[in-house]
Amino acid sequence: MNRFIGAWRLVSFEEETSDGQIVYPYGENPIGLLIYDSSGRMSVQIMRTDREAFPSTEWETTPAEEIKEAVEGFTAFFGSFEVDGGGTTASLTICLTWAAGST
Repeated sequence: MNRFIGAWRLVSFEEETSDGQIVYPYGENPIGLLIYDSSGRMSVQIMRTDREAFPSTEWETTPAEEIKEAVEGFTAFFGSFEVDGGGTTASLTICLTWAAGST
């Protein structure tokens, strides 16, 4: 477990579609952080670097489309993790997530 403990900077993020195509849901240069602590808790934040800055600090009066654009391309979640007996694979249990389109 100790080899996982710490804060890890995201280097890249890609997904493979069912037909074998590689896609970049956070763009080709995302930024992110993954944190594992010694008590078995973890958190992740991933964001597109080409996102527009949120145009206002007034959430209540900001049009829904501007809020949607501001949060697309961002994901965050936290939970717990366990490392397998060989110490090579971490299995996550997600407690709460924030991602565009998530429930």
